Amino acid sequence: MSQLKAILEGRAKPGVHVLGTVVDVRGSAYRRPGARVLISPDGSRTGMISGGCLDKDVARHAFDWTAEGPQTVLYDTRGDELNPRGKYGSGCDGIVELLLERVVPGGVLDLMQEVTTKRECLALLTVYAGQAVAPGTRAWRTSGGFHIDEALKPLEDEIGILLSESESWRRPKSVTITIDEQDVVCLVEFIAPPAELLIVGAGDDARPLAAIARSMDWDVTVVDKWPALATHDRFPGAEVVCVEPQHLFGHVNVTSQTYVAMMTHNFDDDVLLLPQFIDSAAPWVGLMGPRSRTVGIIRALKEQGRMPEVDALIKLQTPIGIDLASDSPEEVALSVMAGVVAGKNAAEAGLLRNSQALTIHEEHARIRIEDLIQEAS
Repeated sequence: MSQLKAILEGRAKPGVHVLGTVVDVRGSAYRRPGARVLISPDGSRTGMISGGCLDKDVARHAFDWTAEGPQTVLYDTRGDELNPRGKYGSGCDGIVELLLERVVPGGVLDLMQEVTTKRECLALLTVYAGQAVAPGTRAWRTSGGFHIDEALKPLEDEIGILLSESESWRRPKSVTITIDEQDVVCLVEFIAPPAELLIVGAGDDARPLAAIARSMDWDVTVVDKWPALATHDRFPGAEVVCVEPQHLFGHVNVTSQTYVAMMTHNFDDDVLLLPQFIDSAAPWVGLMGPRSRTVGIIRALKEQGRMPEVDALIKLQTPIGIDLASDSPEEVALSVMAGVVAGKNAAEAGLLRNSQALTIHEEHARIRIEDLIQEAS
């Protein structure tokens, strides 16, 4: 289960809850901006803002700190000569800013509920620092329209542009805006519904892949032409479609949130389907099989005059997955899913120990709204 879904279910407990959101990180930290934790009245936690070193302290103080409204708190995990691992013993050597707020009807969690239940995308701006506007003040955009709290209306047009631009961002960003000649710092996020994994082929190797994706709370659809393979018993929790390949696109909706794993083990079916997936809205298409097989598919497509444009093939990953020296179906499934996640996150998959970066995460972007508007114009 994804942490967002768990948080949404966790608020069903009676009483007042506190939501904590990581809004800024400087240096090293376990989680990045946008990570959330829900503190229940009994002190239990759903979600996570760190590896555990900060969460306990947040749970102890969250209700006191938010007694008079939303508050932004700062955790400094850097060490010094007397305490080299820092106050919390994590050794992360970073600064984490956290927005804490009581959960209220019609608040931010209700907005996020629409992300999961209605598959709505949410572009969200949340104020967390500055004197001119209170923490927790927001503006947001969904397919249903644009909303902005009264205190932000002096910059309504600029914030509307900013929310529209956020869909193209890989990560949340901190943006500084100016109201009444005072700087106000906001976290801007684009929150999409759970990603979809479309597995084309219902063989035994597809079963552990579907299970891994479901455990990560991805929406999974499995398509195959053989009724004996395309069954819900073989793929619990997944949508299962039994259809001939030439009719697939009439039964399955492929969107910009759909990641495709072609595992048909049928050469002619792949020749038929590959150009259609390349031309679809799917951002990533993985093709099972060795390079020699893919070369044969490409040759067949050229002979048929159905070869996709070379630039469009950038979304194709073949052989599918990342190199784990895998052999068993379970290890192959892990390799494939790792490749899918790397594709979704636009990441070059590899061992972290081989990275030359000092931190495992890219630096959190902190920019001014004027810069973003200039870039977009």
